[in-house]
Amino acid sequence: MLPKEELLRNIDELYTAYLSAEAKRKQSEAERNRLKTLNSALRKEIEKLPKPGDISALNEKISALAKELSERPAPAEVETLKADNEARKTDNERLIAENEFLKAENEAVKSKLEAEIAALKSSLIAPLSPLPRELMFIRDDINTGGVDGANFWPAYFRNFGLNESAGRRTRYVLYVGYLFERRGFTVEYCGITNGVYDDGMDLICRKGSRVILVRCRERGMNKAYMYYLAARALRFKMDDPALEVSALCVMSEQRLSAEAEIVAQKFNIAIKEDMPFRNFPYVKCKVLKNESNGERRVYYTPKHRDYITLQIIPENGDMFCSTEIEAAEKGFESP
Repeated sequence: MLPKEELLRNIDELYTAYLSAEAKRKQSEAERNRLKTLNSALRKEIEKLPKPGDISALNEKISALAKELSERPAPAEVETLKADNEARKTDNERLIAENEFLKAENEAVKSKLEAEIAALKSSLIAPLSPLPRELMFIRDDINTGGVDGANFWPAYFRNFGLNESAGRRTRYVLYVGYLFERRGFTVEYCGITNGVYDDGMDLICRKGSRVILVRCRERGMNKAYMYYLAARALRFKMDDPALEVSALCVMSEQRLSAEAEIVAQKFNIAIKEDMPFRNFPYVKCKVLKNESNGERRVYYTPKHRDYITLQIIPENGDMFCSTEIEAAEKGFESP
């Protein structure tokens, strides 16, 4: 038998060898677990890698990113762009300030214009002078005795190629113009000379500071005629405030529409309704005077070119006659 001391020493060596082997075993097991975990992680990473079919798409993305990176400005260009952006920002702020200033200025101008328009409107209330009673013609205004219109007017219409409607209207304008001429007015027959461009009136009658704009219609008038006439009269009034400007609508048959009456009242336009045409002394007899030939007594009828521009001045010996025969009997001759 081994001595006790040697036996104890062998036991200690065996136990030490056992502990060493056990430690190595545990170390080996830990290493195996680590490798197992690493293997699992590697498998997951491998699964994340693109499949062969996705490599082309990945290459395209890489190419696009490379192109984008190549197109990006260099650092110097970036600084230039930043400076430009700041300059634009400054300009934008300046423009905003200018816009606010112009907006305030526009509001001031708008307020001023509104005040001026309001003042102008208030000054245009009843802008036209009322028409004197003696100029609102009455039915027995003229003596029709001896006036030979039945034969003259149809021939006059034919000579100038006028149909019945146009001829009747021209005749009516000449009739109303005669009523003013015999009262000493200078009459401009713009409705005949200007035709459709008569600017809303047929006659401009002047006598001193008084001006009367006349619209003649055989039938009624609507509000458009009233506005045309009022606008023309206002223009006369504004061009020369010293004038006494009046407006008159004369109708032989129908009356004004309700809307036209409102406009006429608003602008103080005189209305003469139911004043039919009557034969009148249509022959103008004029005494023409000049230094070389003395005087010449001439008569004109509406068929003569100068008829509507000829003014009769009774103080000079001028007159109206009912027929050419009457004019010849009084010493006047055809031009």
